[in-house]
Amino acid sequence: MIRSWIEKHHEEDSVKKIGIITLALVLCAGAFAFADDGSVLPAGVGRFYVANTYAFANSSFDVDGNLNDIPDGGGAIKVYNLGLALEYGVTDWISAAIQWAPGVNLWTERDALAAGSETNLAGMADIFAGAKFLIVGEKAPVQNSTIRFAVAPGVKIPLPGTDMQEQLANIMDLDPDTAVTVAQADKHLFALGARAYFDYIINTMFFVDLYSEFTYYPLEGDYQDVSPMPTSTSKIAYGYQFVLEAEPHFDYMTDAGIRLSAGLPLTYVVTPNYKVDDTEVADTGTTVLKIAPSVSALLTKTPLPLEFKLGYSLPLMGTNTYATNSVTFQAKAYFKF
Repeated sequence: MIRSWIEKHHEEDSVKKIGIITLALVLCAGAFAFADDGSVLPAGVGRFYVANTYAFANSSFDVDGNLNDIPDGGGAIKVYNLGLALEYGVTDWISAAIQWAPGVNLWTERDALAAGSETNLAGMADIFAGAKFLIVGEKAPVQNSTIRFAVAPGVKIPLPGTDMQEQLANIMDLDPDTAVTVAQADKHLFALGARAYFDYIINTMFFVDLYSEFTYYPLEGDYQDVSPMPTSTSKIAYGYQFVLEAEPHFDYMTDAGIRLSAGLPLTYVVTPNYKVDDTEVADTGTTVLKIAPSVSALLTKTPLPLEFKLGYSLPLMGTNTYATNSVTFQAKAYFKF
């Protein structure tokens, strides 16, 4: 009976929807991780981030873009994710960064069973490391006070994932007190990335920014590492992920030395159909369009400048993915040496 459940799960969830949970976690947890504008830190100034994200999905978009409620026991998700990052201004037009956001899922809940065992989405995402080069801007090689243009090459460094064969063994043990992790929190594969930023500065209070990101996975992963399933020698190729975003942004400096900010980014994310053993699997690509209003306050007169940001991400439309909502509270500390 257990074997038949696993094979059924393998056919219905893994073959057609293997990347949906992973993508949902990556999107929701990273939604507010970092400002996607073209600014860089001044030389010698650093910034440390802590991002707390609570995400949930009670509905999903099907392959035709229809929004459907997830029935009881159908796999609704709740996640608390903690992300971290460190950025440093190498020069006035170059910043280096190590970003782990989404970071680690400290608490998860999934409304479904795996052959009698509770399921969860425990795990941690991979790390992004790169540098941002301000090409056009006030202190850039091409000086301009109205336009900022920056590019940021980088790499994704894979961290260890969940041992899915151990999760399979947990299912086979029939222990209802042992929760089963049913999906990875990231792809855990090396990837190449490139980001581009274009800001149009209207005045000291308003600017509009455009942001794009392309992540390419040149290596294949082991299919059996994606979710609990019988031993498989198949390989899975994810291809790429593409992000496009537009955001109007507002800043206001008060007399008390507090800079208030607000943004309303509109973000579109797409992934293609993945391949298993070089064969494209139909209807496995995903899209999502989301809006993510946020407000923040930067305290400039404290001994250590601090910034706090609160935001909410709301999916507007999509295909073949969870309709994931998330709320993020982010704290940043600035330092100089």
